Amino acid sequence: MKTDDLINVLVADSTPVRDARSALLRVVPLAVLALAIVMGVWLGLRPDAMTALPAIAMKLSITLSLAGIALALLPSVVMHLNPAGRISALAIAPAVAAVFVAMDIAANGPAGAMTRLVGTKASHCLVLIPLLSIIPLAGLLFAARQGMPASPAGAGALAGVAAAGIGASFYALNCLEDSPLFVACWYSIATLIVTAAGAMLGSRLLRW
Repeated sequence: MKTDDLINVLVADSTPVRDARSALLRVVPLAVLALAIVMGVWLGLRPDAMTALPAIAMKLSITLSLAGIALALLPSVVMHLNPAGRISALAIAPAVAAVFVAMDIAANGPAGAMTRLVGTKASHCLVLIPLLSIIPLAGLLFAARQGMPASPAGAGALAGVAAAGIGASFYALNCLEDSPLFVACWYSIATLIVTAAGAMLGSRLLRW
């Protein structure tokens, strides 16, 4: 094979990589903007948002760390690269949640822990986080189709984690439940729902 031919093949092979990276860079801000509009038109901020800033910050520290880490890992998975042990970084968000849970129990004791865990808005959480995740999940799956994931289901699942983190971050601005126990339990279940949906959709849509 001539040198020029080899260069042309390499350029052609790298096109999906460039397309996937640029698509991901476009999708995230568009999804955030779309969800901001949805929040403004549909849910809105919780009425006591200013006085509840510490609780909101607690929730966002968990959801944004999950979204940020998943989004940072997604290009490597989508572009058929090997993220190696970096996937374990996803454990940071649950670790942060566990720290807040421990602080809650230390401050309030085990009495009433079950009440704080169950809360009164669990059904809202399990419905609204997946609904808010639809827009970012659709965008991330579209971007992932521009790449060459070695594991379509794995890439879809990671897109689901990222989408759930984004959706949960917006939901946290509306959610009136401030117990770390509630957040650790119900936000996690909602994230697993979106992750499973991402894996299922990815296994079908991201094959190449």
